[in-house]
Amino acid sequence: MTPEASRRLDLIRFPMILAVVYIHAHVHSHVVKSIPGAVEPFAPQVFLQNLISEVLARVAVPLFFALSGYLFFLGFDGSAASFGRKFRSRFWSLVVPYVFWNLAIRAVFVASGGRESTQLLDGGYVHFLASSLGSEKFPAVYPLWFIRDLILLVAASPLVYALIRLAGGPVVAALAACWATEAWPTDIPSIEGVFFFTLGGYGGLQKIDPFAVDRFGPWVLAAYAPLAIVDAFLVGTPSDRLVHPAAILVGLFAALYATKAAIWNDRLGRALAWLAPSTFFVFAAHEPLLGVTIKAMSRRAGGGDGLRGMAIYLLAPILVCGILVPLHPLLVRVAPRFTRIVTGGRG
Repeated sequence: MTPEASRRLDLIRFPMILAVVYIHAHVHSHVVKSIPGAVEPFAPQVFLQNLISEVLARVAVPLFFALSGYLFFLGFDGSAASFGRKFRSRFWSLVVPYVFWNLAIRAVFVASGGRESTQLLDGGYVHFLASSLGSEKFPAVYPLWFIRDLILLVAASPLVYALIRLAGGPVVAALAACWATEAWPTDIPSIEGVFFFTLGGYGGLQKIDPFAVDRFGPWVLAAYAPLAIVDAFLVGTPSDRLVHPAAILVGLFAALYATKAAIWNDRLGRALAWLAPSTFFVFAAHEPLLGVTIKAMSRRAGGGDGLRGMAIYLLAPILVCGILVPLHPLLVRVAPRFTRIVTGGRG
């Protein structure tokens, strides 16, 4: 991989995490309907939130899975020693922080008391640990389902490697069909994770330049813009099952091409480079802070309907990131070893 390609992959990290935060902001925005005085949001607000959170931001998780597969298998020789090195590396970068954040949040929840915390302990310590770490659909810190699925995919990487080597193209095509039609027998791991990790792994083993799309970049953006608008209008309708997968795939390439802006614009590049080290910390720590922030802002504003709801939706992720981003370097200075461990050695 060229130095420029490596830098572009690094610079895309924080924008994609910000996209994930906006996905969750949209989820939380629905809670304001239960606040006294709230009413159904008006149509422009619905469209704009759908466009941001259900269309543009939905590229982030598939892209993270694809890049994880790509980097895992790039320059990989398939030897036992190579698998051993990869497994050891991912143990510290994935497993350790995954266990820490889920158990820490669950411990705080239990210590706060309440009926639900008592029920968790009533199931016994094995059930407590299993449910905290995501034996059901979501772990205690629900955004970390991505890390859980990635851990499982890394564990299954010898099988992924064998399938790509034996029949890479047909395997990727079959998984693409399963993803587009949602024909997958289990939620853990998700078909989204399996398909895009395998797609990225195929690209890594074939040594495909992820930025080869640059030559078609303007055409990709031109195709993505109307596709995204149509997708936003169709969110929640049966027709969107046809449009949304296409929007994700085109959006993935559009996002990769868009990183070129950070190369052209030195100020933007330096800003994204400064933000990049805090990416995993923001990802792991933004919940439940985001949900608490949206509820507090809604109550403070006297409701979350109409323009107030839209303002809360737009501002809450920025406020949360504004708290967490400067907190990360502070933790690095105060407790560098601890911070590196709980963020998987990142930053």
